Amino acid sequence: MSTAVQSIAVKFNAPRHRGECGVVGNKLHFPFFMMGCCGDASAVVKIQELTIPTKVNKEFFNKIATLLKLIPYFDWDWSSFRRNILAPNREHIKAEMGLDEYFTQRVMEDLLVALNNWDKMSEEEEQEFIKETGMKPISHRTFFTEKDVEY
Repeated sequence: MSTAVQSIAVKFNAPRHRGECGVVGNKLHFPFFMMGCCGDASAVVKIQELTIPTKVNKEFFNKIATLLKLIPYFDWDWSSFRRNILAPNREHIKAEMGLDEYFTQRVMEDLLVALNNWDKMSEEEEQEFIKETGMKPISHRTFFTEKDVEY
């Protein structure tokens, strides 16, 4: 009898229209909008097509954060990302990343904040910030492991 834990397969919802994140065919669609027009299919400026990930984990979130950093002057639809990418993979994310219920819920509700602040500060700058303020800033180093982060 094997004691290995089976990985929970990823699954995604399809977008309801071209202005939503989701899987279409064999690609994950990630639309960008004119500022202030999130979710409005007529305001889509670009749809970034990504390879469908086999794991939704910190590495995947890093790719999304990098994409957001590369295309800073357009909006994106957090609501459809949460509904079509994160929600169907809640248990996968929890198991894949070894998160407890608190951090899993944080990912479901607040990952947007972490993505926008993924690597805003270097590790040294974070340590200096903690030393000066007594608070831990949110980043990829703190979001998934520290309950007491400032955001």
